Amino acid sequence: MPSVRLGVRLLAVLAAGGAVVLIGYCVYQDRRQHRDPAFRRCLRDSYGIQ
Repeated sequence: MPSVRLGVRLLAVLAAGGAVVLIGYCVYQDRRQHRDPAFRRCLRDSYGIQ
């Protein structure tokens, strides 16, 4: 059964890595949204907000 344990560990490592990447991307977008005036303007224009 070592191959099953290896598969479960590999899946857990991939899931953890994916979660870290997702959280990192969310933090990046949040900072970009708050600091970049051109990005904020683009968001306002795309949603029709004045």
